[in-house]
Order: sequence, then C-alpha cells, then structure tokens
Amino acid sequence: MRSTRWIALSLTATLATLGLAPYAAPAAARALHMEDQVFLLYATELDRTQVRLGQLAAEKAEDAQVREFAQRMLDYHTQSNARLTQIAQQYGVAIPQGTSPVAQRVQDELQGLTGPQFDYEYISSQVIYDYSAHYFYRREERHGLVRRLQEEADQQTEQLRQHRREA
Repeated sequence: MRSTRWIALSLTATLATLGLAPYAAPAAARALHMEDQVFLLYATELDRTQVRLGQLAAEKAEDAQVREFAQRMLDYHTQSNARLTQIAQQYGVAIPQGTSPVAQRVQDELQGLTGPQFDYEYISSQVIYDYSAHYFYRREERHGLVRRLQEEADQQTEQLRQHRREA
C-alpha cells in the first residue's frame, strides 16, 4: 500500500513538473491506466518541446551539422507526436497543447544565444532531454499495460540512444 501511495505522489509530481497538474481525465481515459496516461502526456510534451527546439536550432545554428541534427530531431519528433496523439485520441486522453514551464525556460535561454554558444547549449539540451526521457520510455516499454504504447516506447528508446550518439 505504501508503494502505491508513493507511485501516486510520484505521478502527481511528474504531472506538476510538466505543468499538467490540473489535468482531469475524461471517462474514456480512465480505462487507460494512470501510468500509461502519464507516459502519453510526458512523451507528447517531449515531442512538442523537441519540435520547438528543433525549429529554433534549424534557424539559428551556426554549424551545418547542428542544423542537420536539428532538422532530423524536428522531423522525427513531429512524426512521433502524430503517432502518440493518435493513440491518445483512441483512448480519450486530452493532450494539453501549452508549453511546460521547463520547456519554455530552455527555449527562452536558447533564444538569447547565438553562434557557437547556441550550438553548444542546444546540443547539450538534447543530451539532457534524451537521458531524462530514457527512463520514462524504458519504464513504459517494460511495465506499460497497452501493447501499442509498449511498442512505441521500445522504438523511441532505440531512437533516443541514436540521438544521443549523434549529439
């Protein structure tokens, strides 16, 4: 019982960190386990953030390799977000479209940089995002209750490794 309470508190903290704490699940979403819902919310927020940062880096990066990497991130996360949004719609999970406070802060800080400093900070943010996301994707892959989400998490985990190597 104690671990269940800890998990509930952990999930609530995760939602609050993402800026999704006031999220109320519709009846259809309640059929989807809370941990699967949290994964969907986290993963779609990550995709939206990566799309925004990829757009910014594709425009501002000085180094051609950084611009190419940013374009790959932009393309990949746009496709990933479309797949995850489709799954969320299937289960009636409403995906907030706003920007989390953490993502907004990273974007604002990058916006103020130029040249090699921008390139360095953008690539650093990608490595950090990939490492932090790895845990959530691995957890969903191993413990998720929806096969389609497990498969998506498995695919994403491999892509995260690839992105980290490229960065």
